Amino acid sequence: MIKSGLEQYYEKYGRYPEPTEEAEGDSETFDGVTMNRGGAAMLYQAITGDGSDYVKAESKGTPSDGTVDAQEVVNSINSNLPPFMIFSMSKSKEVPGLRCLVDGYGRPFQYTKGGHVEAVNSTYDVWSYADEKSTTVNRDLATKKDPQKTATWIKNW
Repeated sequence: MIKSGLEQYYEKYGRYPEPTEEAEGDSETFDGVTMNRGGAAMLYQAITGDGSDYVKAESKGTPSDGTVDAQEVVNSINSNLPPFMIFSMSKSKEVPGLRCLVDGYGRPFQYTKGGHVEAVNSTYDVWSYADEKSTTVNRDLATKKDPQKTATWIKNW
Protein backbone atom coordinates (compact mmCIF):
# COMPACT_ATOMS: atom_id res chain seq x y z
CA MET A 1 0.00 0.00 0.00
CA ILE A 2 2.76 2.49 0.91
CA LYS A 3 4.91 1.49 -2.07
CA SER A 4 1.96 1.92 -4.41
CA GLY A 5 1.23 5.34 -2.93
CA LEU A 6 4.86 6.42 -3.31
CA GLU A 7 4.96 5.27 -6.93
CA GLN A 8 1.72 7.16 -7.64
CA TYR A 9 3.21 10.23 -5.96
CA TYR A 10 6.25 9.91 -8.22
CA GLU A 11 4.03 9.63 -11.30
CA LYS A 12 2.08 12.73 -10.25
CA TYR A 13 4.99 14.96 -9.15
CA GLY A 14 8.04 13.47 -10.92
CA ARG A 15 9.87 12.91 -7.62
CA TYR A 16 9.50 10.97 -4.40
CA PRO A 17 8.32 12.92 -1.36
CA GLU A 18 10.79 14.28 1.15
CA PRO A 19 10.18 15.15 4.80
CA THR A 20 10.66 18.73 6.00
CA GLU A 21 13.43 19.53 8.48
CA GLU A 22 10.76 19.69 11.20
CA ALA A 23 9.62 16.20 10.27
CA GLU A 24 13.18 14.85 10.34
CA GLY A 25 13.57 15.89 13.98
CA ASP A 26 10.11 14.85 15.16
CA SER A 27 10.36 11.86 17.48
CA GLU A 28 8.29 10.27 20.22
CA THR A 29 8.42 7.23 22.47
CA PHE A 30 6.32 4.29 21.33
CA ASP A 31 6.09 1.31 23.67
CA GLY A 32 9.29 2.39 25.45
CA VAL A 33 11.29 2.92 22.24
CA THR A 34 12.08 6.44 21.01
CA MET A 35 11.79 6.72 17.24
CA ASN A 36 11.22 9.29 14.52
CA ARG A 37 7.56 9.82 13.62
CA GLY A 38 8.11 12.62 11.09
CA GLY A 39 8.65 10.28 8.15
CA ALA A 40 5.42 8.47 9.01
CA ALA A 41 3.54 11.78 9.16
CA MET A 42 5.08 12.81 5.83
CA LEU A 43 4.02 9.49 4.27
CA TYR A 44 0.47 9.96 5.57
CA GLN A 45 0.25 13.49 4.19
CA ALA A 46 1.89 12.67 0.84
CA ILE A 47 -0.45 9.72 0.21
CA THR A 48 -3.73 11.03 1.60
CA GLY A 49 -3.37 14.75 0.90
CA ASP A 50 -4.54 15.46 4.48
CA GLY A 51 -2.24 18.36 5.29
CA SER A 52 1.12 19.28 3.84
CA ASP A 53 3.31 20.68 6.62
CA TYR A 54 5.53 17.56 6.79
CA VAL A 55 6.09 17.22 3.00
CA LYS A 56 9.04 19.39 1.97
CA ALA A 57 8.09 20.37 -1.60
CA GLU A 58 4.39 20.67 -0.81
CA SER A 59 4.79 22.37 2.56
CA LYS A 60 2.15 25.02 2.93
CA GLY A 61 1.91 24.87 6.71
CA THR A 62 -1.37 22.95 6.72
CA PRO A 63 -1.36 20.27 9.45
CA SER A 64 -3.25 17.00 9.10
CA ASP A 65 -6.61 16.90 10.86
CA GLY A 66 -7.89 13.45 9.97
CA THR A 67 -10.12 14.50 7.09
CA VAL A 68 -9.43 15.19 3.44
CA ASP A 69 -11.41 18.31 2.60
CA ALA A 70 -12.29 19.69 -0.85
CA GLN A 71 -9.02 21.65 -1.15
CA GLU A 72 -6.93 18.62 -0.13
CA VAL A 73 -8.64 15.98 -2.25
CA VAL A 74 -6.76 17.19 -5.36
CA ASN A 75 -3.50 16.21 -3.61
CA SER A 76 -4.75 12.79 -2.54
CA ILE A 77 -3.03 9.71 -3.94
CA ASN A 78 -5.04 7.27 -1.80
CA SER A 79 -7.28 8.43 1.05
CA ASN A 80 -8.63 4.91 1.66
CA LEU A 81 -5.81 3.56 3.81
CA PRO A 82 -6.85 0.87 6.31
CA PRO A 83 -7.75 2.49 9.66
CA PHE A 84 -5.21 0.34 11.55
CA MET A 85 -2.39 2.04 9.57
CA ILE A 86 -3.39 5.56 10.61
CA PHE A 87 -2.39 6.73 14.06
CA SER A 88 -3.58 10.01 15.50
CA MET A 89 -1.01 11.73 17.65
CA SER A 90 -3.93 13.36 19.47
CA LYS A 91 -4.82 9.84 20.69
CA SER A 92 -8.26 10.09 19.09
CA LYS A 93 -9.16 9.70 15.44
CA GLU A 94 -12.02 12.16 15.99
CA VAL A 95 -9.81 14.99 17.31
CA PRO A 96 -7.82 17.11 14.84
CA GLY A 97 -4.08 16.60 15.05
CA LEU A 98 -1.03 15.06 13.44
CA ARG A 99 -1.65 11.69 11.78
CA CYS A 100 1.03 9.18 10.79
CA LEU A 101 1.28 5.73 9.22
CA VAL A 102 2.07 2.88 11.61
CA ASP A 103 2.86 -0.81 11.26
CA GLY A 104 0.93 -3.69 12.84
CA TYR A 105 2.77 -3.07 16.12
CA GLY A 106 1.52 0.53 16.23
CA ARG A 107 4.98 1.92 15.54
CA PRO A 108 5.59 4.63 12.93
CA PHE A 109 7.02 3.74 9.57
CA GLN A 110 10.41 5.27 8.88
CA TYR A 111 11.33 6.92 5.59
CA THR A 112 14.50 8.13 3.88
CA LYS A 113 14.42 9.63 0.39
CA GLY A 114 16.88 8.14 -2.09
CA GLY A 115 20.06 10.13 -2.53
CA HIS A 116 20.27 10.90 1.20
CA VAL A 117 23.55 9.81 2.83
CA GLU A 118 21.58 7.34 4.98
CA ALA A 119 19.58 5.81 2.09
CA VAL A 120 20.10 2.19 1.06
CA ASN A 121 18.06 2.52 -2.14
CA SER A 122 18.32 5.13 -4.88
CA THR A 123 14.55 5.79 -4.73
CA TYR A 124 13.53 5.62 -1.06
CA ASP A 125 13.78 3.46 2.04
CA VAL A 126 10.64 2.58 3.98
CA TRP A 127 10.87 0.44 7.08
CA SER A 128 9.53 -0.05 10.54
CA TYR A 129 11.33 -1.26 13.61
CA ALA A 130 8.44 -3.69 14.14
CA ASP A 131 8.83 -5.42 17.49
CA GLU A 132 12.31 -4.02 18.21
CA LYS A 133 12.97 -4.37 21.93
CA SER A 134 15.92 -2.00 22.42
CA THR A 135 15.20 1.37 23.98
CA THR A 136 16.91 3.29 21.17
CA VAL A 137 16.94 2.57 17.46
CA ASN A 138 19.37 3.73 14.82
CA ARG A 139 18.62 4.73 11.25
CA ASP A 140 22.19 5.29 10.03
CA LEU A 141 23.39 3.54 6.87
CA ALA A 142 25.73 1.12 8.68
CA THR A 143 22.86 -0.11 10.88
CA LYS A 144 20.45 -0.33 7.93
CA LYS A 145 22.94 -2.47 5.96
CA ASP A 146 23.60 -4.87 8.86
CA PRO A 147 21.28 -7.89 8.42
CA GLN A 148 21.74 -8.97 12.05
CA LYS A 149 20.62 -5.58 13.39
CA THR A 150 17.69 -5.34 10.98
CA ALA A 151 16.53 -8.97 11.10
CA THR A 152 13.28 -8.10 12.92
CA TRP A 153 12.57 -4.93 10.92
CA ILE A 154 9.93 -4.71 8.19
CA LYS A 155 11.78 -3.18 5.23
CA ASN A 156 11.73 -2.62 1.48
CA TRP A 157 15.36 -3.49 0.78
